[in-house]
Amino acid sequence: MKKLFLLTVILLFTSLSFSQYDKVKDHPAVKRYQGSNLVDYTKIEFVEFYLPLGDVSGFDWYYEPQEKMDKELERLLAKNLVKKLEGRLYYYVYLGPRGRSTL
Repeated sequence: MKKLFLLTVILLFTSLSFSQYDKVKDHPAVKRYQGSNLVDYTKIEFVEFYLPLGDVSGFDWYYEPQEKMDKELERLLAKNLVKKLEGRLYYYVYLGPRGRSTL
């Protein structure tokens, strides 16, 4: 009886977690892969992103203090090795059909 109750709870939460994305539309620039399901969706109204346009290696972005990262970013911007982009960010995660590759 306990197992049946646990299975019912798991199925209920699974169906609720998928149903929250039923009304979310795909981004107009991206077509959904046939048979896939949307499992996560986030929309951020404003975000800044720096797009690398050249070799930006050789700097440790994870462990350097913020002050050093800001100076390095200014240097890369001045040399046109990165471009600053601003705008909305859409983040979609899909679960593909079983037994099919994304390639």
